Amino acid sequence: MKNETPLQTPSSSTLGDILQTIRDARHIVLLTHQGPDGDGLGAMFGLYHTLSSPNHILIPATESRPGPAFTCIPQISHLTHNPQLKDADLFITLDAGEPDRIEFYHTSYKSRTINIDHHPSDRFAMLNYLDTSVSSTSEIISAMFFEHKIHVPPQAATALLAGIFFDTGGFQHNTSSTTLHYVAKLLRYGGDLERVTSYLKHSTTPQALNIWGQALEDLSLEQSPALAHTHIPHSVLKSFNLSSKDLQLDKLALLIGTISESSFGLLATEYEDGNLKGSFRTDSFKNVNVEQIAKYLGGGGHRYAAGFRYKGSYTALIADIRKAWHNGKSDTEIGSVAE
Repeated sequence: MKNETPLQTPSSSTLGDILQTIRDARHIVLLTHQGPDGDGLGAMFGLYHTLSSPNHILIPATESRPGPAFTCIPQISHLTHNPQLKDADLFITLDAGEPDRIEFYHTSYKSRTINIDHHPSDRFAMLNYLDTSVSSTSEIISAMFFEHKIHVPPQAATALLAGIFFDTGGFQHNTSSTTLHYVAKLLRYGGDLERVTSYLKHSTTPQALNIWGQALEDLSLEQSPALAHTHIPHSVLKSFNLSSKDLQLDKLALLIGTISESSFGLLATEYEDGNLKGSFRTDSFKNVNVEQIAKYLGGGGHRYAAGFRYKGSYTALIADIRKAWHNGKSDTEIGSVAE
């Protein structure tokens, strides 16, 4: 991590500020974005396992239940889905760029909220630590512990490894020497990378693979932009009676993003009739910023992985992606591709 005050603004805070505020609080509720993923949960349980004590009650809370792959995070069963928010004297929001995407969060909590994120984020909290140069929010939490010489127990080390592993696609993108330095330290503190890898990469069910196969069979390749894309209709989800978490669609999206003939990939899932959830993925060498395309569609994320929600048909979505690409083609923030 380059320094303790990235994205300098009057509302930015240092990791020291944040750590001291946590130490001064007694009842702390940990929150993340809707549909919690490996990074949000990894950062959450990294804090939970490291800082919980009789004098510091940390409550990890989500409205929705994480998918089965995230049982690699030790004691994830300690998640509460009905937190006593009125008892909290501090909220910590993790990996969530916008307050309206945070489960259980209300703007009235601002004066007792810390926001920690690696996405370009609203500075909506009392204290904000934002660093877009790092791999993940879990890397930020790791940095806070190691830079301030806080002992990280093995369960926390495993949780933080899960967060970093998830957001880098298994160390395939957005992975710096600093990221790997923290990974090495987490391993020395007892982090179980084998457990993380087993659950996040090798736990796909036969039913999920069946749906993956159908989606890949329907894969299309656009020429301008050079986009590989497919979608899973709502009728398919209903017929298998599986949620997107059960299907581990983040792994399928990552796979689509690796197709050599394309510069980026899209997986669109129709979670309700006429309502799509889109996931963009790409590789660093392809020189495309999918975050900018997702922003055009009302979403967000980071350079190599981004998402959005879309109301309309899949055909209309592809047309809007073409429009986003051609409107921004001269903008180096989106990038240029070999077409």
